Amino acid sequence: MNTLTRTCMAGCVGLSLGVAADSASAQSTIPTEVLVEQIEAAHQTDKYLSQDAVKADFEVDFPGMVELSGTMWFTPAVGKTRLELDDGTVIVFDGQTCWVTPESAANPMARFHALTWPYFAALPNKLSEPGVHLESVGMLPAAGERMPALKMTFDGGVGDAPDDWYYVFSDEQGAVRAASYIVTFGKSDEEATAAEDNASIILYQGYQPVDGVPMSTDWIFGYWDKESGMGLVKGSAGLSDVQFVSPPSGAFERPSGAVEVPMPGGGG
Repeated sequence: MNTLTRTCMAGCVGLSLGVAADSASAQSTIPTEVLVEQIEAAHQTDKYLSQDAVKADFEVDFPGMVELSGTMWFTPAVGKTRLELDDGTVIVFDGQTCWVTPESAANPMARFHALTWPYFAALPNKLSEPGVHLESVGMLPAAGERMPALKMTFDGGVGDAPDDWYYVFSDEQGAVRAASYIVTFGKSDEEATAAEDNASIILYQGYQPVDGVPMSTDWIFGYWDKESGMGLVKGSAGLSDVQFVSPPSGAFERPSGAVEVPMPGGGG
């Protein structure tokens, strides 16, 4: 993690993302199509999606909740993923089934990790996928600034948690600077409804070009409110040595000796 991330972990709640918003522009709504075009142009989405796979070392640190480090591989649309953790755990999502070895690591959170961290890395390039619905909702607070926001919702059956939503915040150049979201993975209907009042936000920082494609390498997570923006910081994550690669043979297949990690509730 860089110095900014470590400083924010100590309690920054008013981080400026460098986008000015006067009283007139704060009320404006940029057309959905325009925002999507700006974001996809800024993130070189066509070039990103043409790659075979992304490889990156990663670190996740939510004090008292989650600590992970290792190497991840994933296809650009996150249809398949592989996490090799420093503790020896290997988690593979082959497009339908999640596998993990050793068997002692087979819990629902293994599936969550296999899909979540690669998804955050790919999010700026996932706006135009089938089953995604986008709506420009004007200027909303992210972290110290009001920014143009796109709301993402999903068709039923899309991913493990189609009831999730995101607000994607971009700057004047189209770079994604933050995304607020809820987590309904593995939750009952009652718990998923309660998640609406417990939204989070990821701040995208440290953009680095990877073969001309900007990839964020430093992420800060906090709580988020639609009226006041970012609240307390709760964790951080980061990528390093990000590369576009041809994945090793069998990278997204069931590892030897791996067991299946079903969806919560017994789904496939």
